[in-house]
Amino acid sequence: MTTTLIAQLNYHTGNVVGNTEKLFSITSSAGKLGSDLVIFGRYAVCGLLEKDPVLAGDFFNLCLKGLSDLAAQVKGISVIVGSVLLDQGSLSEVIYLITPDQQLRELIRIPAFVSEESEKCAVFNISGLRVALLLQRTKQADTALPNSCHVPDNTDLLIVLGKSQHRCSEELAFLGTPTITAKTKTLIYLNMVGGYTSHVFSGGSIVSATHSTHKLALWKEDIMLLDLTGLETTARPASIKVPCSATSAYGNDDYEITPKTVTNYLKSNWKESAPEHSTASAHSSSAHEFTYQGLMLAIRDFIHKNSFAGAVLGLSGGIDSALVAAITTDAIGAENVHTFMLPTRYTSRSSIEDAKECAERLGIMHTVISIEETFCTCTRSLQSLLSAQNSSGVVEENIQSRIRGMFLMAVSNGTNLLLLATGNKSELLTGYMTLYGDTCGGFAPLKSIYKTKVYDLVNWRNHNIPYLSKCKKLDIVPTSVIDKPPSAELRFNQKDQDTLPEYDRLDRMLKLLLDERLSKEGVVHRGFTKEEVDLVEHLVKRSLFKLNQVAPGPIVY
Repeated sequence: MTTTLIAQLNYHTGNVVGNTEKLFSITSSAGKLGSDLVIFGRYAVCGLLEKDPVLAGDFFNLCLKGLSDLAAQVKGISVIVGSVLLDQGSLSEVIYLITPDQQLRELIRIPAFVSEESEKCAVFNISGLRVALLLQRTKQADTALPNSCHVPDNTDLLIVLGKSQHRCSEELAFLGTPTITAKTKTLIYLNMVGGYTSHVFSGGSIVSATHSTHKLALWKEDIMLLDLTGLETTARPASIKVPCSATSAYGNDDYEITPKTVTNYLKSNWKESAPEHSTASAHSSSAHEFTYQGLMLAIRDFIHKNSFAGAVLGLSGGIDSALVAAITTDAIGAENVHTFMLPTRYTSRSSIEDAKECAERLGIMHTVISIEETFCTCTRSLQSLLSAQNSSGVVEENIQSRIRGMFLMAVSNGTNLLLLATGNKSELLTGYMTLYGDTCGGFAPLKSIYKTKVYDLVNWRNHNIPYLSKCKKLDIVPTSVIDKPPSAELRFNQKDQDTLPEYDRLDRMLKLLLDERLSKEGVVHRGFTKEEVDLVEHLVKRSLFKLNQVAPGPIVY
């Protein structure tokens, strides 16, 4: 029998020392539990990289030292672990095997930053079992598993190291698993978990054996112990303590990865076998919940991994900032969120009250400070210049937004709170934003969320408490915020639709033009007028220079 520990962990990009400390802590505990093999995910030593590291030389040296130190500390156990190295001037992703006699063996090497990965397969023996290792081919869940022709015959254990941002556990259960497991007795799909700036990984790793399937949790670190023989695979829970210096959890305490339940699935019909309530919460999710949970994880990890104390944002009384405030409170707790309402003469009384009510429901700190005097001072100072240029009211509108951005950035600088930009994808694509105004911030959580999806997420959250939420309340966004016509309130009686098409039509056109890459003629054939399609195309083209300067944000599905 071979005892294998699967570690679905959240790594910290660039924190090689902390990651290595976590790997050693878990490997050491696994050895005490009688493990023969420990499987870590991709980029375990270095954390996921989205581009070449800035201080590349020192970084690669640290990665090599971390691997060497880990190999030197591990004895009598095999460890699969991912890292990177510099290969002829280019970054490569590498999967290593640390052998029981402390040797470091390279299993797979591929170029980093490629969406389509080659079907490289490493085959080796561990404790008498024939093991095959492959990497997930793309980030898409429906192509996560390798083609069956690439899986060697007569394999006891097939390990697929993944990086799916989709609902991989649910998808994999229906997409080819029986075909793959016909060539192997046990399949382990180990997915990444955690937020890495624009990438968010859901976890939900899966183990499929002859008579059963087991899942690891979504949205958090999890471990599983497997007892493998030539005939069957059984899973059992385990508890491992991880030092706080190595954790990505929001907080400063040591913590335990404790899978209290191991969910078993019968392969004959892929139906759940009456799990505990907490297990159902950890595994199942609707489309809106999945998106919401991804945004929570993205915000929490970005704040923690960049050493911020919490978050600050402008709460305008509109639905976008209300959603960002809600997600952030769910992610890091009300005590770590501070919002500001910064009104001028154009701000309606209802917006001031709506923002206050939303903050009270969330339990977050909220401050109202008028910027009218500052706005008047700026416009007076610029009056002669603006008059000479015959400028339109847009200049005064943008001044208000930029004063707010300046104020919030000052708060961020003075408190070590991350400023969150609250713009949504519809606004960003069409340029309905003020550069260096409402685009100010270090992170833009709604960057990939269309306006219509914003409403869907708010309505979902008002009726549901997310898994792992730190805000156990319902109806946190007032109905008045949801029902009011969208407005930037930078002039009297202003509405978004003075400038933009109705959001339901705008979002459909944007999806067709940008996501599905249809021509203008193709979009018109879908039921839109040529005039409105021309308008949307014009708005997108005109504002591309602004889009390239927006803060980073998570890509969620």
